[in-house]
Amino acid sequence: MTASFAPGDQVTVSGLQFSNFTSVSAAGLQLVVSGSATGATTATDDQTTSVIAAYGISSAANSTYYVGEIATAVSAITVTDSGTTPTITAGHDIRLRIPSGLNLIWDNTATAITASGNAAGKMVGTATYTSNGAVATINVSTSFAAGDQAR
Repeated sequence: MTASFAPGDQVTVSGLQFSNFTSVSAAGLQLVVSGSATGATTATDDQTTSVIAAYGISSAANSTYYVGEIATAVSAITVTDSGTTPTITAGHDIRLRIPSGLNLIWDNTATAITASGNAAGKMVGTATYTSNGAVATINVSTSFAAGDQAR
């Protein structure tokens, strides 16, 4: 700053960017005008800045399998589309990929799936498998809406 503000002075700042969106959160930005960056908050933005999950996947429980175990059902898997801009569409099916290094493959005989959640009716109740059993594809017949979930 090269000069002090006079009463009623305003400034508009542009060109800043956010990065490192590490977890879901929401708050108003804060203005600090005295002391260091950790100084007291002088004002808080009346608009909320949010970091939301673009889309997500979660299992109902942790799982442990044993070498040589027979085919075993997985815990329910919930898929959630973006709360603002849906990305799961009839043209972009749901693919659940087992990452390399996790020594599992999908059981390709389990083709019938049962779905629940508000997007359950937007999927065909079957799964297909590719990539030597590492990818399960669930056909999406109707595009998801923002925040839709299927389990």
